[in-house]
Amino acid sequence: MALTEKYKCNNCDFEYETKDDIFYFNRYLTEIIEEPVNKKSVDNAGKSPISGRIDEGYCRECKEFVKIYLISNNDNYTSLTNEEIREKIVELNDDKNIRVYFFQDERNRQNNEDLCGKCEKVLEWLYPESLCPKCGKGKLMLK
Repeated sequence: MALTEKYKCNNCDFEYETKDDIFYFNRYLTEIIEEPVNKKSVDNAGKSPISGRIDEGYCRECKEFVKIYLISNNDNYTSLTNEEIREKIVELNDDKNIRVYFFQDERNRQNNEDLCGKCEKVLEWLYPESLCPKCGKGKLMLK
């Protein structure tokens, strides 16, 4: 069962929900499927040529969320290069302000300095007690 947490600012009406989502491509690489983590979605992702997790960071400069695709190591399933995979995800995504990382190669979990695709500022992870991104005064509380 996927983990979902809901947050609400203790000062304004801002609400935010985190999701434990994964993504995978159909076998023709023409569609990205995004689903909550469960047995069926994990099985489907395991059969996919390209799959991984989805994170979401917040850019205080642009005042918007940025979807982050973290690709698992699926070298055996596709002949596409990392750059071709990145281009395919961007091409098939409605929102162009996304980031794509190949988890084992490109992302340092100690730094975790993911950057906004528009302004290149460091994204923030929203957790309980984080400063509200809307009003900047309240704190995010678990609902």
